[in-house]
Amino acid sequence: MKIALAGVGDVGNYFIEEFSRSTHEVVLLTSKHKSHLDRLPTEQQITDYSVEDLTLHLQDCDAVVSTFSCTRSPKCKRFLPSSWTTNIEDFGDQPIMLAHSRDTIWKALRAQHEVKWTMICNGWFMDYVVPASQRYLRDVGVGWVMDHQYKVFELYADGQQKVTLTSVRDVARAALSILEHDEIEWNEFTHFGGQTLTYLELYKLIKRRDPEWTLKKLPFAEVIERITSGKLVGEDVDLEYFRLMGFTNCNRVPEDRALTWGTGLLEGLRARGVEELLDEAAKDEKVVP
Repeated sequence: MKIALAGVGDVGNYFIEEFSRSTHEVVLLTSKHKSHLDRLPTEQQITDYSVEDLTLHLQDCDAVVSTFSCTRSPKCKRFLPSSWTTNIEDFGDQPIMLAHSRDTIWKALRAQHEVKWTMICNGWFMDYVVPASQRYLRDVGVGWVMDHQYKVFELYADGQQKVTLTSVRDVARAALSILEHDEIEWNEFTHFGGQTLTYLELYKLIKRRDPEWTLKKLPFAEVIERITSGKLVGEDVDLEYFRLMGFTNCNRVPEDRALTWGTGLLEGLRARGVEELLDEAAKDEKVVP
């Protein structure tokens, strides 16, 4: 199978590494050459991301991880939109700033019947539990509960809300497996996760491994006040919307709809838990687990 990966961002780096370990031919569509990826057996094709140019690049691809032009390719009929997100099946309006654009994408996908697609819902990326030096993901500030610099864990109220954590590499492996199982029907939303626990349980796990971590409780009213104050704009207010999500269960993968690792679409795969990921990171500080 020939798979096209459109764009290289933080998440894309993991996907490229994992996909390139498979027996499939992987093509990277990028606006400029990425020299740090020359070490991988992946062909890089330069694109201006116009519909016409992407259509040309996708002519001989079987699947694409992108949001462009799949319906215009005669061969590329399997599509994983760039979601990798929380439970947007039940909480489609979260985070608030993405609700409108996401709804537009859904309407376009549902209006066509040529391309097979699914939205991946995997909760939060587990990789945020390790320091920035051991992940490709950039810090998201107050959007995530852990401040690695000062070792402060922010708890949403009593911390009893649940969050599902899945490592990006495990998400990438699962995505590849889903593309490979073309004979199995895809739902509009595909849920799976690595480990689900409450925020308080996550803090206790981190604290047990490193006693220097301290806890800071965040009141719900404080987040609402910051959002409605009019003092924040752009990314600063967006991060408050992510905080707001922490007071709900939208970051949790629903167990009744979650795929089972090792069977079906996830045949032969397993997911790592938080402790396992932290152990891998602790063995070699130069490794991105």
